Amino acid sequence: MIAQQSKVLPMPDTLRTAEKKAADDFAAITAVIHRETACFQEMDLDGWAACYLQSPRTCTVSASPGIGVSVLRGWDAIRDDMANVLALGRTPCGMSEFRKDDMQITVDGDTAWVIYDGWT
Repeated sequence: MIAQQSKVLPMPDTLRTAEKKAADDFAAITAVIHRETACFQEMDLDGWAACYLQSPRTCTVSASPGIGVSVLRGWDAIRDDMANVLALGRTPCGMSEFRKDDMQITVDGDTAWVIYDGWT
């Protein structure tokens, strides 16, 4: 009986390209999320706003012991709320660190959405 050698074929370029694109997308998306948090901590409203899709369809959902559950719909409501928070003139919410756990990023074409648990 002749022993057969198994061959490991190189990954096709199309798969390698798709994996690289997915990694690049993940890196770009997480960079925006971290920039948004940094701008919030620095009380930089314009920098913070640049991290968002400024659309009537934009929505934020937040929950905290201080405010309970907050759902804001539409860019104008979201920006106005943040402007009010930052107008207090101190680090918002006494926040010095912000941890993001269980980050789930979904990319579909040129659209991405992210869900994560955020903790201060």
